[in-house]
Amino acid sequence: ARLCPSDQTKVASKALDGCVYIFDFCNFGPCALPFSSAAGEGAKHLKSGKARESAETATPADFMTAQAEVVLCGHTAEGWGLEWGPPGRENVIASAADDGIICVWDLQAKPQTHKRLAPLHKLVADSRLRPLQDVCWKRGEGEGEVLLGIGDDGYLNMWDLRVSPAPVVRTQCSWTCTNALAANANAPYVVATAGADKGVSIWDLRALRRPAHRLLHAHGEAVTCLKWAPGEKTTLASGSTDRLIRIFDLSLVGAEQESDEAEDGPPELRFVHGGHLGAVNDFDWNPQADLFSLMLASVSEDNALQIWQPFEGHKTSEDLVRLQLLTGAAFRGLGPATSLFAAERDAGNPSNESVEDVSVQTRKAFKRDSLFEARDGEDSVHYYGEVDGDDVE
Repeated sequence: ARLCPSDQTKVASKALDGCVYIFDFCNFGPCALPFSSAAGEGAKHLKSGKARESAETATPADFMTAQAEVVLCGHTAEGWGLEWGPPGRENVIASAADDGIICVWDLQAKPQTHKRLAPLHKLVADSRLRPLQDVCWKRGEGEGEVLLGIGDDGYLNMWDLRVSPAPVVRTQCSWTCTNALAANANAPYVVATAGADKGVSIWDLRALRRPAHRLLHAHGEAVTCLKWAPGEKTTLASGSTDRLIRIFDLSLVGAEQESDEAEDGPPELRFVHGGHLGAVNDFDWNPQADLFSLMLASVSEDNALQIWQPFEGHKTSEDLVRLQLLTGAAFRGLGPATSLFAAERDAGNPSNESVEDVSVQTRKAFKRDSLFEARDGEDSVHYYGEVDGDDVE
């Protein structure tokens, strides 16, 4: 899902059916339409040739259509790549999918049928229609008209919407599947790519014969996501199936290191966040960089959301907030001040909730039950658990 940068009440979300659904947050919450009513509304608009008899027969797609402001059609397969247009083109959105197509929609256009909007452009990389994993808008010259895309074939493609649906530039950026692509808003010709080869490549779009810099073995497994920090020209973060998020400062490439510093990684490695227990699916920077410097939110395959911030002078992280959203499992979270909220969920006792003041609790008290700890006077959260029989913090 992607939040609209110019209207933060709107979010675009991709679904398994290949459609992109545009939702308005103002329609959700206590005043939102109940599921049964929403599903019923969606069922009224089905073109199945037979009216639905009740809301109970409506599908999840019916429910999503009923709740959505607009449904963007054009893909025949699911996908991951999704990005709103740059400043001045906030009304457009681009999507990449496993059908090998990039669709571009103009949200100011009128839907052809009930809520369903056809793409303004459909772009292809080549005739083989290999899956395209990510898409982004080029910054600087041609901003809002030039798109970049990468996919399973390892090629970096550039399309100019004013020219043709075929790429104007197509170059090999990896010999393996490429998963992630990020354009630098503060350096218009700079983009980063990463994927199954575990590395991150930095490219200058004016000279694509070879990468401007290569972060070899940036991760231990495939890289899944990349983002440049807002307001930071040289700061890039990457997430991976190795459960880590790494932050790099490219202005430090080639800087001298002491021998003990080199053991922690290359000089450009600024920070490593290792709080996730599952593969990292996505993350994003806090856009209010002036208020919350280098703060990020990240999600992983175990349905965990973490909001965190690097500690200056350190290369490992502590979570500011961590929410475990595991159905049927224990939930731990922060309450007011130094209190912890705990809710145990099981078949016999579906809701057993408690709030504890942790300002007087000790490390041992939390270590016993694998809990979060909010220490008095600190703005961080500590988690104690057991891994392979060993107690860990």
